[in-house]
Amino acid sequence: MEGKALPPTWRPCPTGQCAHPVLEPLGGMTMRDYTELNLSAEAVAASHAIAAAATAGDAAALQNLLDAAGDDGADARDADGAPALLCAARGGHADCAQILLARGAAVDGADRLGVTPLMAAAYANEPAAVRLLLGAAANPLLRTTHFETALDHAREVGAAACVALLDAARGDEERLLDAVVGGEAARVRALLDGGGVTLADVDALLRSPRTQHHRERCTALHWACAGGHVGVVDALCERGADADAADAAGWTPLMEAATAGEAGAVRALLAAGADPRRENRYGRTALALARQGGRAECAEVLAAAAAGDAG
Repeated sequence: MEGKALPPTWRPCPTGQCAHPVLEPLGGMTMRDYTELNLSAEAVAASHAIAAAATAGDAAALQNLLDAAGDDGADARDADGAPALLCAARGGHADCAQILLARGAAVDGADRLGVTPLMAAAYANEPAAVRLLLGAAANPLLRTTHFETALDHAREVGAAACVALLDAARGDEERLLDAVVGGEAARVRALLDGGGVTLADVDALLRSPRTQHHRERCTALHWACAGGHVGVVDALCERGADADAADAAGWTPLMEAATAGEAGAVRALLAAGADPRRENRYGRTALALARQGGRAECAEVLAAAAAGDAG
C-alpha cells in the first residue's frame, strides 16, 4: 500500500464535494496534513477494501488484498477509522483476525474512541476472538475514552464466556483495581486483607505500560474519589492509602473528588487527614477547583475545612 496507514480521524470524501479529491478531515486536518501523509486514492481504496473483507469474514479475499497491499496492509482501517483487526474481531471472524495478526497488525490498535479489537470482540460476545487476541498478548486493561475496559464491555452485554476469559487474564492487583473502580468496598477489603495484593501493587500497575488510565488518576484512591465511592475511600485510607498522594502535576485525591463533585468522598478524605490547602503545580487547591467547576457542596465543605485549619 502506498504512503502511510490511513489515519483514524479521516474518511473518504466524494469527488467534487471537498477541497481534496480523496479525503475529508474529521478533526481539523489541513491540506498540509494530506500532503505530508502522501496518500493516494488507490491507497485509501485498498485500506477500505481490506477492512471490508475483515468485516465480512472473507479470509480468501483478505489474503489476496493483503498480498497486493504489501507491508502496510495489516494497518488498514475502514472509512470510520476502525482497524481491520477490530473489524474482524467484532464479527467473530477469528480466521481473519489470525491472518491480520500474522501480517503484523497491532493487537491493541484502537479506533478514535479508544476501542480495541479485544473490547470489540468482548462486546460482540465472541469468546473465540477474545481467546485468540489474549493469546496474541492483547492488553485487557486498556480503556476507551470513556474509561471502559474489555471486561466492562463483556459485562454490559452479559457475555459470560468472555467475562470468564478476561477475568482469568488478570492478576490480583487488576482485580483490586476493578473493585475500586466499581465501588465494591467489601471486595476491596477482602482482597487487601487476604495478603495476596497490596495498595502499592495497584499503584504500580497504574504507573505501568500495561494499563492506560486518566493521567490524573495515579493511585487507587484517586479512582475511588472520581467515582464517589465513599466506602472504598474509607477502606483504602484505613489500610494505609496516602490521602495526599499526588501525581507529577500535584493532583491529589481531594482535587479529584472536588472536581468530580463528590462531596461524600471529600468529607471522607478530610476525615482521613487530607490537606485542603495543598496546591497543584498550577497553584490551585481543591477548593479553587470545586469553585471553578461549580461544585457548590464540595466548595462549602472545603471552605469550612480550610477555615478550620487556618484557625
